[in-house]
Amino acid sequence: MKGASAAGGIRKERSSNLELLRLLAMFCIVANHLVGQGDVLRDASGVNFLFSFFVGNAARISVNVFLIIGCWFMADASFRGSRFVKLWLEELFYTVILTLLMVCFYPADVKPNYVIAAFFPVFGYNHWFISGYLVLILLSPFLKKILEMRPERLKKLVLLLFAFTCIWSSVRPFENETMDTLVWFCSMFVFAGWYKRQIYKGGDQGREKSGSGSWGGWLYLFAAAAGYFLLCLLTVRPMLGSCGTVMYQASVWAGQFLQDYKALPNLLIAFCVFRFFLGLEIGSRRWINFFSTSTLAVYIVHQVPVFTLFLWKQLVRIPDHLDSPAWPVYMVGAILYMFLAITLLDKVREELLEKPLMKTGPVQKACRMLEAFYGDLI
Repeated sequence: MKGASAAGGIRKERSSNLELLRLLAMFCIVANHLVGQGDVLRDASGVNFLFSFFVGNAARISVNVFLIIGCWFMADASFRGSRFVKLWLEELFYTVILTLLMVCFYPADVKPNYVIAAFFPVFGYNHWFISGYLVLILLSPFLKKILEMRPERLKKLVLLLFAFTCIWSSVRPFENETMDTLVWFCSMFVFAGWYKRQIYKGGDQGREKSGSGSWGGWLYLFAAAAGYFLLCLLTVRPMLGSCGTVMYQASVWAGQFLQDYKALPNLLIAFCVFRFFLGLEIGSRRWINFFSTSTLAVYIVHQVPVFTLFLWKQLVRIPDHLDSPAWPVYMVGAILYMFLAITLLDKVREELLEKPLMKTGPVQKACRMLEAFYGDLI
């Protein structure tokens, strides 16, 4: 995203550090779906099993990373109705088109409820992250008012939110329901805004006084990697052979932490990864920003319910390659190819459909109505 400078109105490209992280997070999310929905861990063995396990278990951590990035930018951005409308139309476009294509060419694989749900993309749980994120956009003007509280009061609120969401989720069974998601999304918005305004401080994206190139940044990355591999090792241990009761219970807890984005270990790992990339100075890289703007399109396309199994079984053809020694290369290559194909498709959609549609009277009116709804809040 471009922004005008204070002097002279010169516009500059957004720094690519968090855009690169956005790409890596979505890569891990797609890898998790490939492994889980493609039954990879059920059928793989040896090195292929271990590679798939370690690469495919970072999805829920990556969800937190993706969410923190979005909240980081949203906390200081002005509310625009077009932001909500664009994302809603993107979700509607891909869901409806892919569902109708499957109805035409593979009708036996399409359930009637999938067709109905395709035309109501915000409701239901087909794309739970998109639904939650759209609601977060609508709630963001109210949440920003919370960020205007006195610093000491805001800090106490952040502590309370984490006590009743993050800490609570670390000691109880995993739940993944709509209200559960919305509460977490709002909590993360408050946390990201508080950290950005009260702790990190300064600049367009912030630059902590300690310096982005210090050893402290690398310690964040090391801590995140160590925490993730420890959780993975504990989780996978019972799958490799018999183990004692204590190890088995540790495996259960570790697996829960990996799968529950609200769990404290999960959040700490996500935050450490985010904090490392936040201080990473790589300037603006057009190719990174080019692909990062279509990460949500990648998520939507590969998770359209009626299309998912066809994607993994027929297009990627996981069963045909799972026993190959080159499976790790094939798995990474398949995901990268998917990124490339969907990104190029998304750029065509933006130019031929989104931009003309956003200029039409009804869409402009819808955007103005959304902005007018908030009145003095924005």
